[in-house]
Amino acid sequence: MKKKTKVILDVILLIAVISWIVFLFRYGPEEIINKIGIHNGYLLAFASAFLGGLATVSAVSVYPVIVAFAIGGLDPFILGILAAFGLTFANLVFFYLGLKGYYVARTSSKFQKISTNIIGWINRRPRWLTPILIWAYIGLSPFPNNLLTTSGGLINYPFKKLIIPLFLGNITLMTILSYFSIVGVEIFK
Repeated sequence: MKKKTKVILDVILLIAVISWIVFLFRYGPEEIINKIGIHNGYLLAFASAFLGGLATVSAVSVYPVIVAFAIGGLDPFILGILAAFGLTFANLVFFYLGLKGYYVARTSSKFQKISTNIIGWINRRPRWLTPILIWAYIGLSPFPNNLLTTSGGLINYPFKKLIIPLFLGNITLMTILSYFSIVGVEIFK
């Protein structure tokens, strides 16, 4: 049953990606932005980032939308910030789920030992290093943020230490993606 469900979800994802590609070839990013308008484009970028951030493999759904909207004429910095808000809100859902997992798993002595070791390792590093590592993972790698945020909740990492580098990393990644999409199109024109 699980294998059948996975196949169905994979097919739906494949159809969605192919539909988006056909849609972009049919209308083009500029025409899409002209039809929906700039403000609606930013709103759709936020919504896409939020919904894509809730997906396990967010690159499949978020990155093509941001690239298309950047190429379509939306400002890469504003696009990056609004997409970062959407991704950050989605990441917080995973942090919350990890935190709920912490409250369930903390009764396990094995989990408690692992969690204590991880937090101890983090605390032995300079205070400035952990936020930079969080920012670098989120902002400079295409890997899913959900892995980091869920793990942060699971080990009960303080929310206030996570949120700023998480948000700044999301801004960095989305802005870089937006900007270099535009640069790439200009180079290949």
